[in-house]
This record gives sequence, structure tokens and C-alpha cells, in this order.
Amino acid sequence: MLPFLLIAQVGCNYGTLKVPQQPLTLEIDTPEYGVFTGGAEVRVAGRVSVPNAVVTVENREVVVGTDGTFDVTVPIAGAYRNIDVRAFYFEEQIRERIPVFSGTNPKDAWPGGMGVRITPRLFEPIAESLEQQIDDTMWAESLIALLGGGVDTDTFRLIPTELRHRPVEIALIPDADGILLELRYRDLTLELDAGFALNGTWIDAPSEVGFEEMVVTARADVVVDANGLLSLQVGQASMDLSDPVLQLGPFDGSLLGFAVQLIGDLIAGIGDFALDLLLGFLADIPLGGPFAFQTDLLGTSLDVSLADLGTDTEGVWLDLGLGLGDPVPSPLVVHRPTLAEGGPQADVILALHEGLFASLVDSDLLDLVSQDLELGGLLGAGIGLVFTNLPGGNTAPDADGWCVNVVPGEARAARMGGTLADFATIYLPDLRLNVGITHDGLRCDPWLDASLALEATFVVDGSALDFELAAPDGAVFYYGATGEWDEAEVISGLGGLFDVLLGLAGSSLQIDLADLFGTGLIPGVEGGDPRITGIFAIEDAEGEPIEGLYAVGMDLL
Repeated sequence: MLPFLLIAQVGCNYGTLKVPQQPLTLEIDTPEYGVFTGGAEVRVAGRVSVPNAVVTVENREVVVGTDGTFDVTVPIAGAYRNIDVRAFYFEEQIRERIPVFSGTNPKDAWPGGMGVRITPRLFEPIAESLEQQIDDTMWAESLIALLGGGVDTDTFRLIPTELRHRPVEIALIPDADGILLELRYRDLTLELDAGFALNGTWIDAPSEVGFEEMVVTARADVVVDANGLLSLQVGQASMDLSDPVLQLGPFDGSLLGFAVQLIGDLIAGIGDFALDLLLGFLADIPLGGPFAFQTDLLGTSLDVSLADLGTDTEGVWLDLGLGLGDPVPSPLVVHRPTLAEGGPQADVILALHEGLFASLVDSDLLDLVSQDLELGGLLGAGIGLVFTNLPGGNTAPDADGWCVNVVPGEARAARMGGTLADFATIYLPDLRLNVGITHDGLRCDPWLDASLALEATFVVDGSALDFELAAPDGAVFYYGATGEWDEAEVISGLGGLFDVLLGLAGSSLQIDLADLFGTGLIPGVEGGDPRITGIFAIEDAEGEPIEGLYAVGMDLL
């Protein structure tokens, strides 16, 4: 209570104590509870029933008009602010706390999904895996066997014996028409066991045919099956073989043309085999997934659906619908992230809108926070330490246990922070906490009534988002402790309560973004643990950040 006296003067007499004629009331006209202000300040206006009352807004006394009205503007420095309004008149005190949020409601701009980009960086390990698989087939030996025994008579022999080559090189090149698949074989040399009979004498004529390179190209389309799995489906292919370089043995002139003709047939066989290898072995290249599934996200059902997909020079893009209880909009319009937006280390880029977290706040997620507990025995003693260790808590009477009721409140919001240490934060600025002491299991006597501003911040750990809980602000409306105590110290001491409550409830708060890509993005490709490499604000054409929209880069390998 503010120690002050109101003095009324009557003529020359000394002032006498004025007795209030009506009860003190406080009405707040604006802002509304939990409103998004659209900017970084808020107008606070209202009235008191007694014009002579003292009114403070955020601990600063404001001017009260003769009609009891007051009107001020208060800045909002962060994502939210609890506007603390108090009215005092003698022993009467009234306190109101109105939580408000800066900016606009993220849910209003939530597109109902997100854009995803698979970058060319991810194609490199896919190509390397395919190269290894092709080389492991010992295809050159298979080709020699396929070419057959050549020609072997009493007078002429031309038999392919070995095909030497450097390891195959594969490139996956995205463009607007799909993926261009290139298999490049360099420095091919076909060795030939050759010879002929001349005037009853056998003459060996070892020969070889060399090629600088052989390139097999094909077009691949990105397709999705009924299970939401992506793959590259290879279509029509072609082969380009560089001009052969012949090194022939000392063939007799009459046999030279025949030898060249046979060698030409062998070359044609090499090309046919290469095409068959591509269309057979590489007809369908898995890209992983699934990209259409249902999962549990912090206790809330999340439906992921693939609305559209395509390719361009920056990779494969996908439009994913994310249903959190509400149907996915049709048509789905999401931002398709670019390579520049996701950073150079990203295999996959997500264009994530903070409305996803805002939708989570309005889902079943808060059931993890809502608690109505009566705890006795060891559990009661454990949670009781949180309250008895508060300032004044040592004056609590002996009890059988504690009853704790937690209500998240209707004011709630979520914002993305734009850093790995502050990926996103859920704000519950008016979480109500009622604590009582139980006796004989029959009644619960009030001990503490408080409002806490709870902040649950997602912190990046690899590909997962872990929670960190904090309560940086709050108010105590009732406390049964005797003696002096400081409100800020009590609120600070209550901050650790929710880690205890969540532990008692057995809750694990974590979102793993790698779950969006199934258990293995690329079958056969080995890699380390996925990790989030960065989060970046997405800008519009004028270079201004788009509110609430961020590019999240992920290294999956």
C-alpha cells in the first residue's frame, strides 16, 4: 500500500482525513487480454471509480482525470509484456495484469505447410554411392563375358580378354525438366588376343582399342509412390562414345579390313551393354522419405502431405502440407526456399513459418503443462521443497502433502528467434499457479496464488529441438508466508517448478526435424547424425525480412 494521505481543506481549517464514499473499482478499456498490438507499443486506457485514487501503469504513476479516466502508451520491448495496472485509495488496492503481444498473430499468416528443397549438395553422396555400387558389380568382367569368345579358328583369332577403365563418374544435374543423369567412363581400353596364320606360320598380333571416354546420359523424373517415398525414375537414355584409337598388331593386309570390322562389332556391344546397365541397374534411384505420413508432435497429431513437387537448377522442391487438427489449405501456397537462403552446408532447406509453433500452442501441447495434482509421501515431500525453499517458505505449516493446480491461460503465442540457441519460443505470459497444503487428505488450504510468464524456448541439438523453460516475470496475488518477502525473488524461485512437474508427468519435450524425412533419407548412403546448420530470416524482393518466415538448413549426412 502506498503511504499517503489525502488532505481536504475547508476554509482555514487544517485538513481532515477524507473517508471514501464508494468502493474502489478499476476497469481496463484497452488493451484487451492477450491481444496482438500490431506494433511495438500499446495504448493503456481505463477508469477508476474514485478520481482521487492513485493509478500506476508498469509502476509509474499516471494522470487520472476528474472523471476517473487515464490513458497512456507503453512500449513493448520484446515478444510480449504483462501490463501491470494498480489502483490505490487508502487501504484499498486493486491490481490487474493484462498480457499483450507485439506484432501480429503468427497464426494469421500460417500457410498450412512449408516449402522444402533437396539441394544438389545431397546429390553428391547419392552419386558416390551409385558409383561404388556400379564398380562393385565388376561390370567390365561381365562385359567381356557378354562379348563372347570372339573369333577363334585355325587361321585367325580375335578374342577380347580385358577391359580396363578408370572408376565410373556419375553426376546428377537438376534443371527445370527433371534430373540429368550422366555416367562417365574415362580411359577405356579393350585388350584383344589376336593372331593369324601366314604360309603355315602362326603370327601373334596383340591389339587394343582405346577410348578417351564413354558418356551415358539419361533423363530422370522425380516421382512419389503411394507411401510418400521419392525416387528418380530414369527414362530414355543415350550413349556417346569417343572415336576409337586402334593399336593393331602386324596383320596381313588381306586380314586388316576383317579385323577392323570385328572390332567395330565389339564396340557396338560395349555401347549396348552400357545402356542396358543404366536402364536396368539405375532405373529407379531412391531419394528417401516418406514425405506423406502421420506422426505425433509433442502429443499432437501431425499429418504431413505432399501437395506438389518439381525440379529446377537448385534441386528438388516439395510443397508439404502440415495438418495440426485443421485441414491443409487447397491450393497450398508456401515459400520455396532457395540455396542462398539456406546456407552452403545445407542438404535440405525448410522454409518454416512460426505459425507452425503458434498452431502447436493451440493444440494438445498445453495438456503437458496443465496439471492438477495432489501429492503426498515422497512425491509430496519432493515438490514441497520447491515451495519451502522460497522466501518465506519456511513459515509454511506442517502438512501431509501439497496440491498444485496449473492453468496455462488463454494468452499464448510463439515466435521464432532466428538462432540455434533460440530457434523458437512459446510464450505463456499468464500461467496461473495455485498451490495449497493438504491435511488428512480431506482439504487443501490455500498457500500461494501467482501468475507466471512461462517461456519455453526450443534449443537446437543436432536435428532435434529441445525445450528450456524459464519464468522471467510474474506476480504474486496471495501468499500465506509470514514476515517480509520479495515478489521478484518468489517468482524467480518458482521458475524451476515446471521442470519438476514435467518430470513427474513423464513428459519428454522434443521435436526432431529429421523425423520429417523418415528413418533414412537415402537408402545405401552412409552418414553421421543429421544436424541443423543454421536458421536465417527470409527476405522479400526489397531485402526486408518477411515476418515469421525462416529458412532452416539441415545437414542430413
